[in-house]
Formats: sequence, structure tokens, C-alpha cells
Amino acid sequence: MSPLAERALLLILTALVGATSWWLWQLRERVLGKAPPQPPELDYVLEDFELVAYDERGASSFRLQAPRLEHVASTGQLRVQAPRIAMRDGRGQNWRGQAASAIVAPKGEELLLSGEVALERGEGLERGEGQAEALRLTSETLTLFPESRRMETASWVTIEQPGSILRGRGLIAELDADRIQLLADVHATFQPAAR
Repeated sequence: MSPLAERALLLILTALVGATSWWLWQLRERVLGKAPPQPPELDYVLEDFELVAYDERGASSFRLQAPRLEHVASTGQLRVQAPRIAMRDGRGQNWRGQAASAIVAPKGEELLLSGEVALERGEGLERGEGQAEALRLTSETLTLFPESRRMETASWVTIEQPGSILRGRGLIAELDADRIQLLADVHATFQPAAR
């Protein structure tokens, strides 16, 4: 076979392979069509709601308000937009917070807060007998365990109290014991006391 005939045969085979690939792709689209419909992920949605969760003893565990809540059918989780949270620790101290979003575990035992998380203790209250000092905690993520009144995160955290600012990476807090531990890279700023 001459070199010219070989080139012509190669061009014809290349064109046939290209045309066959295009035809198979078109056939695949016709046969498969669109993906089969999936079952709906959400089985209900609430707007402008307030949720009160109770623990196993029937006591209020936490209160949650938000503009939108979605219940995920497959996992039982709640996805919440712009939540505002209120809870009390075991010593009766009020904690209030907010975040950009939250995921609530099926039984309400865990809340994963995400995006501009801010939690405050005792805001707007005068410090009285047995009342802890006001505190503001901010982070990008924070997991709350309302029944055991614990919280934790691996993210950076800033804790502001009158006269001091603490910043560190990672946190474990036991609210009933008034114990907050920053885990790594801790930096503190203290303001001098007024004379």
C-alpha cells in the first residue's frame, strides 16, 4: 500500500471513530435521558418559627428561633438558617447566641453552629448574687451539647470579658462548672484596672 493510500485510510478511520463516538454519545443521551427523579430530600420546611427542645426529664434544654428550618428526611437532621439560641446552664446563667446556620441532630442532643458564631452569657443583666461575669465568645464553628451543657470547637475562638480578651485555637467548655479551656495558640490581652 502506498503512503498516500495509508494516509487516506488513516483519515477515514479517524473520521469513522469520531462519528461513532458522537453517535454513541447522542444515543446514550436518548436512552438514559435525564437522571431518574430522586426522592425529596426535605419532608418539611418551617419559616419564622420558634422551637423549644426538652431533655429526657422534661426540662427545657434550649430554645431556637430562626427564619427557616428544613427537616432532612434521610437523616432526621434539622438545617436552620440564621438561628438565635437561648439556654441556661446548670447554675441558672443565661446564654444567648446566634450563627449564620446550624445543623441540629435528630434528638436535639447536638447543635453544630457555623458562620459568625457569637454566644454571650449574662448580657444586659446586672451582676447579682451567684451570677457569673458577662462573657462573649465568638468563633466560626461551635458544637453545643445542650443536655450536658458543654460546647467545643477546633476553630479559632475569641473570649471577651470585662478587662480581658483571650484568643486561641480549639475550645472545650463545661458550662455548669464555669470551666472554659482554650486548647492551643492562646494569646491574652488584659486592660489595666481603673484607678
